[in-house]
Amino acid sequence: MREFYNVATYLFLFVLLRATLSKSIEEQQQQHQSSNEESSSKNLSCPEPFVSSLGEHEFDQQCYFIAGSANSFRAASVICEQRNGLVLTVSNDRELMNLPKLYKSNPNYYIWLGAVANASNRFHWQDGSPLNDSYWCSGHPKPDYLCTYYTRTMPLFGGNEHCIYSGKCEASFFKHTVICHIQA
Repeated sequence: MREFYNVATYLFLFVLLRATLSKSIEEQQQQHQSSNEESSSKNLSCPEPFVSSLGEHEFDQQCYFIAGSANSFRAASVICEQRNGLVLTVSNDRELMNLPKLYKSNPNYYIWLGAVANASNRFHWQDGSPLNDSYWCSGHPKPDYLCTYYTRTMPLFGGNEHCIYSGKCEASFFKHTVICHIQA
């Protein structure tokens, strides 16, 4: 009789465990499907090949496309124009905070930004809006540097990862990454 209770107990535990595992697997599959649908719906608002997330980083209402690299700002601009976008624009604090995330997703040390100086040495984005002066890295903009780029310097050495540098419109040593940008 005791063996019957042991077998019945084991059978009950097996059925209970199997039911729990089945339910857990179904819940995980539903969460994964929901997550995929949510991720897809975020990317649906971005036309191909633009995306609203890179790796684990999501960009609210922003669409980006890492389009390769270029030796000059003009070449970067042409690449983005061919995709109906602009070279990466930083028009608000949220986009400024996205720069380190985008930097981690690119293959080069520098990223071209879409602000250039006009004849009076004032910087404007390609869409005509002014570059916010508070976004400059210390010591920038520099005279005779008419284009903009981003690179991440270590705060330990006095760098700031949330700022913009002025530079030459031709890359001196390294090609700069081209990231095209459109609003979602």
